[in-house]
Amino acid sequence: MYQRVTLGAGVALEFQEAADFFRLLETVNADLTLIFYSAGREIARAENVGEGYAESLPETFDKIRMVSATGGLTEFVMRLGGEVRYDKPPTGEISLSQGSSIENKAAVSVGTSATALVAASGTRKRAVFHNAGTADVWVGGAGITTANGAIKITPGSTWVETDGAPAAWYGVSGTAAQSVRIQELT
Repeated sequence: MYQRVTLGAGVALEFQEAADFFRLLETVNADLTLIFYSAGREIARAENVGEGYAESLPETFDKIRMVSATGGLTEFVMRLGGEVRYDKPPTGEISLSQGSSIENKAAVSVGTSATALVAASGTRKRAVFHNAGTADVWVGGAGITTANGAIKITPGSTWVETDGAPAAWYGVSGTAAQSVRIQELT
């Protein structure tokens, strides 16, 4: 059963249908009292609940009584067996974007002190660093050293960065002149 009703302030409404699952999809207030009945006997009660409240009872109920102190629009669903899924759609402006341009940068020679690999860029969605050298290279922020580096790229390996892609990235190695190839997706 699906219902979308307007509750009067302090007025109880009853709905009868065999069910063992209840979900409050939408309500304007979080002051609802729900009483679940089976064969005229109260089997469960929930007080001061609001949107998103769900209950799966171990016993089938055949009636639910709903009261709101302040009233208002209420939307709910209940059913017997199975599962009810409800994802309220997002509101507001939503913008999803994918990268539209791939740029292969000139290789950077990384040595024993932090060397800039890419400058910060708010449009970069992904940065790919490939160690084309013969020794390990660490990538990270401006103060990176071989002692504090957390991301180690072994020779011939690649690191793909998406979370911190817009940041400025630096590289360092324990051996001079290690080649790092870079690709950016913007």
